[in-house]
Amino acid sequence: MTDPHALPDGPYGFVGLGNIGAPMAQRMVEWPPGLVVCDLDPARVAPLRDAGASVAESAREVGRTCSAVSIMVLDDRQVRSVGGELLETLPVGAVVGVHSTIEVDTAVELAELAATAGVRVVDAPVSGGFIGAAEGRLAVLAGGDETAIDAVRPAWSKFADQVVRLGPVGGGT
Repeated sequence: MTDPHALPDGPYGFVGLGNIGAPMAQRMVEWPPGLVVCDLDPARVAPLRDAGASVAESAREVGRTCSAVSIMVLDDRQVRSVGGELLETLPVGAVVGVHSTIEVDTAVELAELAATAGVRVVDAPVSGGFIGAAEGRLAVLAGGDETAIDAVRPAWSKFADQVVRLGPVGGGT
């Protein structure tokens, strides 16, 4: 019998390869069954592609191939945009972790929208900065369903040595 809370098969996706997102994604390059990265700046994806990650041209493309995705973009507007694109193509049961610094309302609204598509959202800001990301020592402050957090915890352990659930969606933020 299949666990209804487990992630569907597929690689892990990472959208947003800035100062903290890039080292987070770099730590996941060898994640089985693969890593798919996306950023608007081709120069940011090149090192990850060279290290073995697949490159997607859009968040929609990430959603077509991944069962879990981390979003690490600049602000609420970008989170809404990327989240909307992902929801067009992610499979039922997928998990989206939003690591960007955003407003609580953005996390809650995205989670409500995602629920209608059968996708789970975890607001999961990180603490530890560039060095923590590069060394895999970030703290993830997660708000969301416990089973969703548990589903992505093994992947997140590549860039974080602490994943703490702080209640429902919005609690991490």
